[in-house]
Amino acid sequence: VWLDEINHSILFEPVGTHKEFQRRGIGKAMMYHVMQLMKDKHQAQRAYVCHETDNAAANALYTSVGFKLQHEIHDWQKSVTPTS
Repeated sequence: VWLDEINHSILFEPVGTHKEFQRRGIGKAMMYHVMQLMKDKHQAQRAYVCHETDNAAANALYTSVGFKLQHEIHDWQKSVTPTS
């Protein structure tokens, strides 16, 4: 998790649970724990997370923790080739 002390916010990135331990509530418990810790120790007021929107497992986790879709971000990419 990244802490932004100026804006009193935290950014989860990336969040994942090892395949052998998925669907046991571990990711959810970890996120709740970190949010409470950051609130208590650093006065965090908001939490954010970025992920691929077509990742159904991530969508389910973040929704279960109470995150709401705020923005949809599009990544742009270009190969860099030398010019002459």
